[in-house]
Amino acid sequence: MYKRQSPSGNDGDTGGKSSPWKSISKANSILRAGDTVFIRTGEYVDVIKPSNSGTDNKYVTYAAYPGDKPLITDPPGNEAIVLDGKSYIVIDGIWVDGKGIYDKSNLNRWASMTGTSYSTIQNCNFKHALGYEGVLLDGSAHHNKILNNRLDYAGGWGVDGGTKMKGDVVSIKSGSKYNLVEGNHMTHGGHNLVYVKGSYNIIRNNMLDNSWGNGKGYRIMTMTGGNASEGYNVAEGNTIKNAGLSSNPNNEYPMAIKAEGTNQIIRKNFIFDNVQEVISAVSRAGVISDKAKIYNNVIYNNGGPAWRMYYYSDGVY
Repeated sequence: MYKRQSPSGNDGDTGGKSSPWKSISKANSILRAGDTVFIRTGEYVDVIKPSNSGTDNKYVTYAAYPGDKPLITDPPGNEAIVLDGKSYIVIDGIWVDGKGIYDKSNLNRWASMTGTSYSTIQNCNFKHALGYEGVLLDGSAHHNKILNNRLDYAGGWGVDGGTKMKGDVVSIKSGSKYNLVEGNHMTHGGHNLVYVKGSYNIIRNNMLDNSWGNGKGYRIMTMTGGNASEGYNVAEGNTIKNAGLSSNPNNEYPMAIKAEGTNQIIRKNFIFDNVQEVISAVSRAGVISDKAKIYNNVIYNNGGPAWRMYYYSDGVY
């Protein structure tokens, strides 16, 4: 079943090409496995939150009508896409904008995928989320894909008194596994562009540029873990640049990549123009750094060593 919706539509209509629905909420309640809704250009004060999951080879799909740019802003609950607990959902070509940086945004996050599985967010344009996560994968989310999206401004730099960096563009929490983040362009993460504490996830072929202008910025990626089961993630083929000065005068020079946990793999990346060391592994209370494999990266024009390992305890390195 293929349905359509438009800001000028009517939820009492059939959802056909000449009689589209008006709200995304209508589609949420109607779509079943194998159904697709095409969303027309317009501004929607609504949330994508499907009532039903799809099945293998019969996805529930929310897609921009070809050539259109449907925009979600200021949705109920301050989250534009909520796929919590659902499986086999596709979000394709949707625009989301909180219309302001950090606390000026009307969005806490662009997408929540807590307990989500076998779902894909692709070809979307996300901008301006308060944070802490722009796209969140949590609660044992597994086998999901974040593909070919443009993601910009999650959190803020120099906020809350001028010394804090808050917000991860994509955050994969502990227990989330086998997820793929590929082909995305990410900028302006207050804390990280990518944060990974799950296991067996792949971060591949992304453009990761965290410049906030005038040498400002913060870390590009954190791969971390507190026990022997948190790790085995792969970062490969990414362009990683412009980890800049932080707003904290006690920690002005962040690393580009924090590689903690166990058996992390960092390979075949292009890493350049970062303010301090490229890759740092820190063992400390609650965090292990063990058996990382770092090879075949191109590293140049950075402000510190290519790889630094150290132990932190009681405020002393």
